[in-house]
Amino acid sequence: MIELALSTDQEAALSAFADFVAGPDPGVFVLSGAAGTGKTTLTRRMAQSIQDSASEVAYTALTGRAAAVAQARTQLDR
Repeated sequence: MIELALSTDQEAALSAFADFVAGPDPGVFVLSGAAGTGKTTLTRRMAQSIQDSASEVAYTALTGRAAAVAQARTQLDR
């Protein structure tokens, strides 16, 4: 799969996610944005960044269609 270059905002979100994962408190990290802003690309990068850790990841979406698109594009299991 081709790795796309991230925008400045995406880089900032990825950095915030890394800080969240490294933090001492469990919680929820929310990634939101308008259609076409690269959330799916960023989600794939986030999943890759913690793939080998003991962290548990749950991905949610507001609609069934959004969940199906995310699953297909990120290649994450349900």
